[in-house]
Amino acid sequence: TSMPTVSPTSMPTVSPTSMPTSMPTVSPTPAPTETPCIVLPHAFSFESGFGVWDNVLGEDDFDWTIQEGGTPTSGTGPSGAADGSKYAYMEVSPFFPFKVAILEGGCFDLTSISSPVLSFQYHMFGIFVGTLTVSASMDDGASWEDLWVQSGPTTADEWQTASIEFSDLYAFRGEDTLLRFVGVSSVGFTGDIAIDDISVESKFATPAPTPAPTFAPTASPTSMPTVSPTFMPTDSPASAPTSMPTVSLAPT
Repeated sequence: TSMPTVSPTSMPTVSPTSMPTSMPTVSPTPAPTETPCIVLPHAFSFESGFGVWDNVLGEDDFDWTIQEGGTPTSGTGPSGAADGSKYAYMEVSPFFPFKVAILEGGCFDLTSISSPVLSFQYHMFGIFVGTLTVSASMDDGASWEDLWVQSGPTTADEWQTASIEFSDLYAFRGEDTLLRFVGVSSVGFTGDIAIDDISVESKFATPAPTPAPTFAPTASPTSMPTVSPTFMPTDSPASAPTSMPTVSLAPT
């Protein structure tokens, strides 16, 4: 008996995968842009926020707050700003004892002016006021050195002025100096600390340029009118007689 003829099964034709005509372009990740240091002079109060100053994260226990008018706790804190209507302060009521609040500025280029002076106003009135310290760093915050320290309350319920002279800042005269305010609470809730009106300027104020004297323009001389000369009348000379008259002599 003959075997049945089996037709071969044809293999499916697979279309070749086309190669991509070009590789996708991957944009390189841009390098982070460094924030330029603050060129001096610098003058700041807290009318529109913290500006170049900011609360530090991860190094302290609570934050500085911007306030207008008095603080919520009686017996401590200012009744208003030293400059304008707003200031920064640390509300101590829930954060004691010995809790830390740090307010740090951007980097300052202290080489951009001669004899820099850091000045600010502070308010530290209340029975349990702690400590306020101003510190500086030249190594991007790896280490800090204290420039100014005030411990305990002031005797008057008013703003005080502090100035850190250029001699104290001389060691930090770099192009990337960091500055910070460090507040530490004491053992009670009446210990609010406030700051305002911060400036970093030259000790020697640059006098305003003396304006050059203004001279009134010299008026152009008015031209004199041209006067035509007056001619004297010319007298016609008397004509000489053409002949002498003849005189007759009488006979002798």
